[in-house]
Amino acid sequence: MNRDNLDFGNGNIASLFRTMFFPTLIAMMFNSLLNICDGMFVGHGVGSEGLAAINIVAPMFLVTTGIGLMFGIGASVIASIRLAEDNVKAARIIMTQAFAAGAVIFGVIITLTALFFRPLLYLAGCSEALEPLATDYLLWLLPGFFFFYIQCAGMMLIRLDGSPKTAMAIQITSAALNIFLDWLMVFPLGTGIAGASIATSISCVAGGCLVMIYFIRFSTTLRFYRLKLSAKSLRLTLRNVGYMARIGFATFVTELAIGVMIVTGNYVFMSRLGEDGVAAYSIGCYLFPLIFSLI
Repeated sequence: MNRDNLDFGNGNIASLFRTMFFPTLIAMMFNSLLNICDGMFVGHGVGSEGLAAINIVAPMFLVTTGIGLMFGIGASVIASIRLAEDNVKAARIIMTQAFAAGAVIFGVIITLTALFFRPLLYLAGCSEALEPLATDYLLWLLPGFFFFYIQCAGMMLIRLDGSPKTAMAIQITSAALNIFLDWLMVFPLGTGIAGASIATSISCVAGGCLVMIYFIRFSTTLRFYRLKLSAKSLRLTLRNVGYMARIGFATFVTELAIGVMIVTGNYVFMSRLGEDGVAAYSIGCYLFPLIFSLI
């Protein structure tokens, strides 16, 4: 490649940092701090068993994050190519297909998890002592899964639409709401780990709704497009969804790998030190999203 054709002037680099890098970094750091604050409230308000129960459920939340980022990255890459070709309609179709695919996938995930939550918890390393707390946390968290997917995928597409500061504002708003509701539910209202889970679900719903409002009312280029239900249209949708998954698969694997590591640690610490060992291990696990966000 001829480097003479590339413009890496200081002004362009500074502009890139101001408009894209810092808003994205700040938004992801807020999400990471949200996880840490959630652990602090549960640790002080519920106790060590509450922390251990959250660590049992954490891998399922990481799968949700991975799917959201996978389709968000995949859709934004394909949509950006279509925009570069001046094909706005195709870019809008890609965005709509990404959200439609998420609705189907998470409809299945939420249904299966609600039906088979007990085997899933024990597969993640749960014990009989932790089962009631882990069950409360997981079942109250389920309604927020789909909206959290919308938020994860939507952040990528909002940035592609030229509004990284809006994406940052949505993530900060969702994180701040979660922190406030965590405090409210766990301490003044005394609802324990179920309250912490409800707080997270409400913040996920708020974040997902803000993303939808942006694309319906404020988007400059990317908007929802009415999909056809013909056989040909469904085949094309499946093909495009496959492209999105292939492009964003590496990010999904990264999140999945962290989840597998957490599950492995749960088994090891549960067998050696019991519930207190898993609780202590969970403190270290809260730092992983922080490091991942920085990277």
